[in-house]
Amino acid sequence: MNQSGWSLEVVRGTEVGRSYALDGAATVVGNALNGSPGLDLGHQEGSSPRRMAGRQAQFDLSPQGPVVRDLDSPGGTFVNRQRILPGQALTLQPGDLIQIGGVQLKVVSNVATRPLEPTSGLERPTPPKPVPHPATPPPTSSSKPSPRPTPPSPGSQGSPPRPGTNPTPPNPPRPAPGRPAAPPPTDSTRRAPEPVAPPLPRPSLAKGGVFPVPFVLKSGTSCRTCDDLLTVSAQRWEALRDELTSGRLAAFFATNRLAELAPEANAPGTADERLDAWLAQLPTTRSSLPELDVHPETLTVRAVAGGGVTRQVLAITNTGYRLLRSTLRVEPGAAWIKLTPTFAGKPVITVDRTEVPLEIEIPENLAAPKTGTVVIESNGGSRRVTVRLERLPAPESIPELSSAIYGEGGPDLLELVARQPTGLRLALGTLGGLVLRSLVALGGQLPLGQGATEALPRLLGPVLLFATAGSAIGVALTAKRGEARDLPPAGFAGACVGVLGAAIVVALCRAVEPILGPAPSRSIWGSGILWAVLGAGIAGLSLLVAPPRPATEPES
Repeated sequence: MNQSGWSLEVVRGTEVGRSYALDGAATVVGNALNGSPGLDLGHQEGSSPRRMAGRQAQFDLSPQGPVVRDLDSPGGTFVNRQRILPGQALTLQPGDLIQIGGVQLKVVSNVATRPLEPTSGLERPTPPKPVPHPATPPPTSSSKPSPRPTPPSPGSQGSPPRPGTNPTPPNPPRPAPGRPAAPPPTDSTRRAPEPVAPPLPRPSLAKGGVFPVPFVLKSGTSCRTCDDLLTVSAQRWEALRDELTSGRLAAFFATNRLAELAPEANAPGTADERLDAWLAQLPTTRSSLPELDVHPETLTVRAVAGGGVTRQVLAITNTGYRLLRSTLRVEPGAAWIKLTPTFAGKPVITVDRTEVPLEIEIPENLAAPKTGTVVIESNGGSRRVTVRLERLPAPESIPELSSAIYGEGGPDLLELVARQPTGLRLALGTLGGLVLRSLVALGGQLPLGQGATEALPRLLGPVLLFATAGSAIGVALTAKRGEARDLPPAGFAGACVGVLGAAIVVALCRAVEPILGPAPSRSIWGSGILWAVLGAGIAGLSLLVAPPRPATEPES
């Protein structure tokens, strides 16, 4: 038994006319309640393409009647063809039609309802109640017909009334034979005009207001407020511009009875200008103005004097909203700074970023630095960019190898060799050959690596000795002229040179010594004499590359 007196009757569904009672508890309506309390109307949808959500809406009972709330359903809940927002409460009246998915329900009441009180959410416009009209009392058998009025005299018809007298009223209509005349109308029996229901109020959207339904772009981005549209314009300007030119924006606002926010179809200007003007009219909670940012704030150009032109770029960025309109100019006194014809004296429209090229003329002689200023003025602020032209410093020369021994200003390597006499060169070459072969022989005695034969030297031992000697020499030379922080790189470089030298010497031993035969190659004296001759030969070649120079006599 329905104690509350309220019920929902199926108007559109598979069981038209079936009624569902609403009790005092909250009633959830959907098509997949999974055993939870409520009304599962999945069987009422039939083959309809419109489907309700598993938990579509909730009905509660209040002293004024049932209250419906949408549970954030995808398709929405509609009352009298008007969608209610998710979580918004709306008090229902008898006869209201509720659309959920493909099922339509009608509110039925068997109890008298109280006047509606305002609720949060959509406010229902209450039309005035019609005024009752009292019926005309039926005639009775005792009623007598009115006496026939006396017709006026012929001379009085059409003549104006005499002064001081009342005009004669026209003859009332004669009742039909056998029917009694109706009594004259009075104030209580005069019929009142039918009341006309006022039109539904036109909704208006305040700043920060939420749309009745979200606007979804073709890209899938959803906008629920005007602030969302402003944010989308900064992130996806082209996508929002396409929505405006296609008419989808105007249709959305017109459908949701917000025509005052719809963009004008015949607005002047380009598509970007129309979108910019429309964004300026939206009721947003934050400023929709653009904002100027320029990079770099100071432009330094280094060039070699001698004439020519170099091109640099200024990046103008719009960090705000809408269109950024900028103009650029060069302050007087900097004729060597030129704007390209595309941007000289013309407005620059920036949606996101615009690169402005600058042409810098380099003079023939650049004795001192030059300074100029480029001014950018826009509807999002102004900036001043300082341009400085400097002479490119000469590249630092790579120091010669001999500078590590003699310091800055010392002789180069060939000059250093040429200063040595012939005898000293031959002696050093012979000694060097013996030292190299001795290191190879000593490294071969270390238990590292394996050689091709017992007579041939091994590789890993000589590599270790040569790398150690090279690292020590590099550190010693750097400590003489360099700083402490240069010692590790110098030691590493010396070790690398030592490894390379060891590989070359061992390769020469394996390639040259077998020529002497098995017995001499195994003899220390045989291999020593061979390398002494090789060292003396290299020293002899130095006489051809850097001939000895005679000693210069000191000036008197």
